[in-house]
Amino acid sequence: MSDYYYINNSRERPYQMKKYNLLIIGKLPLPIGGVTIHVQRLTEWLDKIGYDYSFYDLRSFNIRSFANGIREAKYAHIHCSSPALKVIFTILCIFFKTKSIVTFHGNLGVYSFFKNQLDFLSLRLSSYPIVLNEGSYIQGRKYNARVLRQEAYIPALNVPEDLKSDSLNAIETLRKESSFVVCTNAFNWLIDKNNKEVYSITKLVSFFTAYPTWGLIISDPSGNYKAHLGKEPRNILFVDYPHTFINILRLSDCFVRYTTTDGDSLSIHEALDNNIPVIATDVVSRPEGTIIVKLDDYNMLEQALLDISERPATKSSYSQKSRYPDIIQFYINLK
Repeated sequence: MSDYYYINNSRERPYQMKKYNLLIIGKLPLPIGGVTIHVQRLTEWLDKIGYDYSFYDLRSFNIRSFANGIREAKYAHIHCSSPALKVIFTILCIFFKTKSIVTFHGNLGVYSFFKNQLDFLSLRLSSYPIVLNEGSYIQGRKYNARVLRQEAYIPALNVPEDLKSDSLNAIETLRKESSFVVCTNAFNWLIDKNNKEVYSITKLVSFFTAYPTWGLIISDPSGNYKAHLGKEPRNILFVDYPHTFINILRLSDCFVRYTTTDGDSLSIHEALDNNIPVIATDVVSRPEGTIIVKLDDYNMLEQALLDISERPATKSSYSQKSRYPDIIQFYINLK
C-alpha cells in the first residue's frame, strides 16, 4: 500500500494527471465497528493482490488534503456514515473528474428527513453507488439507475488472538455452567430515529435473565453497554474492550443479531462462515441460512433458540473464502 500521501503532501498537481488508480477513504482504528473492519479488510485484500491504490485516513481529515487526494485519483471510494461528507465527496469528484464510489453501509432512509435528503443526493451524484441489501437497492434505483447491490462481507485474512486471559477464563466458566451459549454484539450504545435501541442489548439481557441455564456473551468494544446496564446476571458476560468478534463467535453455539435496523451485517457473514447458527431480525434481507425472527416477538426468539440448542451441530456449506469478495472483483473490473 502507498504511504499516506494525501495527509503529508499537499503540493499542487494538475488534476488531469492522475497519480493513483484508486483512492480508498475511511478510517483504520481499533477493530470496532463493521464499517472500519470492512475498510481494514479491504486494504488487506488489495495489498494481497498488489492493486494500485492509496489510502486517505479520515481521522486526519482536513478539506485541502481531502480534495488533493480526490484530485489525484482516477477512482475514489468513500466509506463513512456522514451524509454531509458523502455529498462533499461526490461534488469534489465531479469537479476533479474523478469517478466516485460510495458505499451506503446502513439501510437507506434510516436518518432524519434532512440527513436522508443528503444521503439521497450523494447517491444521485455518485458514479457508482453501492448498497448492501434488496430494500436499499429498490429504493436506490429511484435516485440513480447505476446503483449496485453488493455483499459487504470481506473474509478476514488474519485473525489476531486478542481476547484477554480473564475473558477466556470467564467464557470457559460460562460454558461449563450453561447448557447453551449465545453471543451478540454492539458497536456502541446507539438509538435509532424512532428512539429505540439499535442493538436491543437491554432487551436481550432481560430475555436471558429469564433463562439462567442459557449463557449470553455480549461483545461491546466501546464498554458503554456494561456501564449503562450495571451489574449483569451470572449467565451474562460482557467483553467490553476492543477485540476481534470472530474469537467470540468461535466460542459460542449461536449468534443473535437483534437489531432495529441494519445493513449487510458483517457479523452474520462471519458467523455463517464459521459454521455458527444465526438468528436475526427481519428488518432487512438476510443471507441465506439465517433464521429470521420478528423484533419483540419473544416467543419466536425462544422457539428459534430452542430449535438450535436441541439439534446436533452441523457443518454449513456457506463459505466465501474460495472467491474474491464482491468489492475486490469490482475493483479488478474497473477500467
